[in-house]
Amino acid sequence: IKTGSKFGETADNYGKLEYNIKDACKVANGSCTGSNYVTSDNFSKQINTLNEMATRSCCSGNWIRHFHDENGAGHVWDSDKLQKIKYEKFKCINWDICENNDDPEINSCPQYVGKEAFTCEHTLDPADDNCKIRYIPESDAKKTMNYLRKFDLLGIPQILIEAVPSAYDSVGNEIYCKVKDDDQTIAPIWWSFFSNSILEQDPSFFYDLNKTEYNFGGEYYLSSTDKTNFKTENIKQIFSADKFSCCKPAGQRLEKGESASNCCTGYADKTGRCTLRANYTNVSVYYNRLVSSAARDLDSSFFDPKTGSIKDPSIVMALACSQRVCEDGLLVRGIAYSKLKVKGHEESNQNYRTSRFIDGNTANKYGGLTSVFDLGVKWNDDVYCVPKDQFSAILTVNDDMKINIISMQCN
Repeated sequence: IKTGSKFGETADNYGKLEYNIKDACKVANGSCTGSNYVTSDNFSKQINTLNEMATRSCCSGNWIRHFHDENGAGHVWDSDKLQKIKYEKFKCINWDICENNDDPEINSCPQYVGKEAFTCEHTLDPADDNCKIRYIPESDAKKTMNYLRKFDLLGIPQILIEAVPSAYDSVGNEIYCKVKDDDQTIAPIWWSFFSNSILEQDPSFFYDLNKTEYNFGGEYYLSSTDKTNFKTENIKQIFSADKFSCCKPAGQRLEKGESASNCCTGYADKTGRCTLRANYTNVSVYYNRLVSSAARDLDSSFFDPKTGSIKDPSIVMALACSQRVCEDGLLVRGIAYSKLKVKGHEESNQNYRTSRFIDGNTANKYGGLTSVFDLGVKWNDDVYCVPKDQFSAILTVNDDMKINIISMQCN
């Protein structure tokens, strides 16, 4: 690639599109480093290379990555294309372990234990030390969500998933379970990462160096294209590794008689304008630099070099409005994490809130918040298209729950 690109990038800003083989670290006895293996520096620059190559391959410069063959193939965007998450699994990170004791004054568990133990109904006040609901700082929640957001990009060769505790040092303890997700009295296996709970995968699997493909400075990673790395029916390959189409970007109109398949979104509204469907389609993933050219006019500094995602969701919202990306012109940010009531004190202490994730108990269901999550409005830093007949209902949830659901109505 020659120097002198639009933003002054030189050849040094591009990495060769090369990848380690399946289970590379097993072949190399756990080292998988050296001249025969991809370096971290090269890998982080491959985003620039892929974007430049795809852009130059299309006369208009507009392109879109296809979905994986097992995920419907093609490039018709819809809300059901990404991973489905069971919010009940967030219990393992929302709660600390409780202890049974004959003395009720120091008993931190309710009278019954097991699957229904995630409650503070046995305490007089939600601020009581025996109420084991956790306060999760926003910075910790972001690390957890940023990690889980990667699973919506599986199938893209440049996406890597942290594999073992050494790799998680760069993420932090925020992604470890604190208790078993179905029993508050039992501590998890020490390497039980949150992903194992939410994806229902054996935690020991992520600890096996023989399954890893990359080693960057002692931090091990799984390739997102190796389906055997994710042996569970709850996780799927999202995108194709190597199939792309040249296309018309969202916001442009089709010519008379032109097929909607020519749209980057694979869909056009009644007026013939290429758009993302207004059924909670993820706009942030659409703008990912490894997924489409939709944000090609943004400088590379706006993107996360490890994932291709736009770092600032407010920029995604501004782009979506300026390009008229969503069918109904209505946007909302995710609601997985917010200030929520405490189970057992929903009525008696209505104004008491703690910052945490939705986990499916009744303290989340006031105003229908869990229903919004089920529709696909998940991660707080992701932006979603909203249908006009449901936009007001989401704002009602916002008022009922007294939480900050960030939304935007494009002019």
